[in-house]
Amino acid sequence: MIPLDKHRASSSSDIRELSTPDLLKGLAEDARRLLAQESLAIKARLEYQLEAWKQGMALMIVGGSAIMLGGFVLVLGFARILKMSLGWPIWITYSGTGALFVLGGIIAVFRGRARAAHAADKVSDIAQQPIEDALWITERKSNNA
Repeated sequence: MIPLDKHRASSSSDIRELSTPDLLKGLAEDARRLLAQESLAIKARLEYQLEAWKQGMALMIVGGSAIMLGGFVLVLGFARILKMSLGWPIWITYSGTGALFVLGGIIAVFRGRARAAHAADKVSDIAQQPIEDALWITERKSNNA
């Protein structure tokens, strides 16, 4: 490893004093440090996205449970109101309100699945970035050679 005083040349004459192996070592060290910092940045972005996804899922579970419980109680009350006001048999009112409840659940499941897929795409985009960077560097290197 090049000492800091040699590596951080203050003028162009200082750089000319370094030998070719020292310059190559410094270049390799800079590239290694850059890749290490890039991987730390990617890790931080992935951790942030995964934490946001976990928090979102936890809130969706709690909220969904509350909605399900409240919806069930409302369906029971609505079925009783239909029976008393229209005089229909109780099984018809429960079946009709249950069908509406199931339809609402199906809509919620499809919306949740679409949001989860969108979050998964974001995470895979973040993970794909270093691969694209490496391919770009390789392509530039082969074009310059």
